[in-house]
Amino acid sequence: MTDFQRLFISQLVNTSYPEMTAVFFGLVSVWYAKKEQIWVYPTGIISVIIYIAITFQYKLYGDMGIQIYYLVMSMYGWYFWTQGKGTHTPVPISKNNKQENTIIFLLFLSSFLLIRFGLGLTDSDVPGWDALTSALAITGMWLMARKKIEHWIAWIIVDSISVPLYIYKGLPLTSFQFLLFTLLARWGYMTWEYKTEIKRIAIIGPESTGKSKLAQELAVSYYTEWVPEYARFYLDRLDRDYQEADLLEIAKAQLTWEDDRAASADKYLFCDTNLIVLKIWSHDKYGRTDPWILDQIAQRKYDFYLLSDIDIPWKNDPQREHPYRRKEFFNIYLNYLKSNQLPYGIVKGIEDDRLACAIKLLQNI
Repeated sequence: MTDFQRLFISQLVNTSYPEMTAVFFGLVSVWYAKKEQIWVYPTGIISVIIYIAITFQYKLYGDMGIQIYYLVMSMYGWYFWTQGKGTHTPVPISKNNKQENTIIFLLFLSSFLLIRFGLGLTDSDVPGWDALTSALAITGMWLMARKKIEHWIAWIIVDSISVPLYIYKGLPLTSFQFLLFTLLARWGYMTWEYKTEIKRIAIIGPESTGKSKLAQELAVSYYTEWVPEYARFYLDRLDRDYQEADLLEIAKAQLTWEDDRAASADKYLFCDTNLIVLKIWSHDKYGRTDPWILDQIAQRKYDFYLLSDIDIPWKNDPQREHPYRRKEFFNIYLNYLKSNQLPYGIVKGIEDDRLACAIKLLQNI
């Protein structure tokens, strides 16, 4: 048996129960992060609280400070993932824009310089590497709390550096833990990257133009998910005439349904309506649109719009209101798509021809 193996076994045998518990919940937390489940935070917080106690016990006050930062960011991330920007709408995975990348770089650089200066006043034998991993971890926690895919890159770098770093420090068990973290982080990055590559197709248009049927047929054709129109579900269960406030509730629930279906979609997600429909509906009915709906329209991006033509017969339905205004509404949708320079195609035809038309349009995206 080599010295390395003896040291590894010795550390494993002498590892305390609190540390084992912290490691276990840390690994579980990364697993939940990969799956984009909110349990990443409760499990992560348990691990962090235990590590705060351990680092305090061993007078590792610098490490304890980092763990306290993790705790604060975990609580913030828990809130942000579930509540969004105060809208009670779950936040989707996103990527940094140029401005956000600049802010993140400045956060990393300032953290690195500050920690490196502090470690220079200690007896650390690897102050540069310690400062690098700590600054990357601080950056990674902030990105994770904001549900940015780039947080996985930060953790992959941190964990990869930590593997040889802790071997050098004579802590092979901790090194092995970071090796597991590295593998999970790579898996998590690929999972989140795949989710962000899903093309969202919004099917919009006047009433009674086959939008729901088309969304279902496209989902079957592409072996993926589709998002039903929440308004129909909501209004079916309403025991009074709908009001303006109801449209906001419908809009929020529609996005929740969309994000839920996106988690299990494969390459495409077909949305039977989106918030543009709510905007046009609200403006026609009440002469205005709730600012939250307008803000979400500005934030949410769709890869393509299928505008459903009025070349199929009207079908009576208690929820439909305008049998004689379909042409008018079609032009409103068309003008909106054109004026906002959104990618779109007009779906025409009856039955199978309509589906074939949509599939042909999607070949161009």
